[in-house]
Amino acid sequence: MFKIEVNEDICLELLDLHHTQDIFDCCSSQREYLSKFLPWVAYINNIQDTKNYIIQQKKNWAENKSFDCAIVYQGKVCGIVGTHEIPKAHGTASIGYWLSKDFQGKHIVTPSVHKLIEVLFNYYSCHRIVIRCATDNEHSQKIAERLGFQKEGILRGAEYINGAHKDHFIFSLLKTDIQ
Repeated sequence: MFKIEVNEDICLELLDLHHTQDIFDCCSSQREYLSKFLPWVAYINNIQDTKNYIIQQKKNWAENKSFDCAIVYQGKVCGIVGTHEIPKAHGTASIGYWLSKDFQGKHIVTPSVHKLIEVLFNYYSCHRIVIRCATDNEHSQKIAERLGFQKEGILRGAEYINGAHKDHFIFSLLKTDIQ
């Protein structure tokens, strides 16, 4: 199993079928909270939807397209961090993450994203990593800023969530920014 230790409390595990129940339970119990910024939550309505999502993510990883990892904090799955795409010739990766509200404030996401950045720069030879987040998602913006990402601008009407188009900030980090 693909597993990366972040620190003594946190590890990243390549999303697999044994995570199905934990991911489904988190999405179900926090549907209103998560759906404020994550449009896919509306499509996770039962355990089979979650299983199908994980199967697709495993296929994407096998085809070297993208990958998602369960964030495991003190033995409990509490969120996901991953890539929307694995860079090919252009060297740019786009990443995303979410965390259960029950685990917020425990310094989990920032080190998890930092570890993903290390993997993308060092193993996948990325040159540039991008984070997009809704302009009203202050938590996500702070994570990008803490990790040294530069705000590049606004993508107007970039995502349709809950009946409205949301603007996104786009942040980037170059490998040369951290050397």
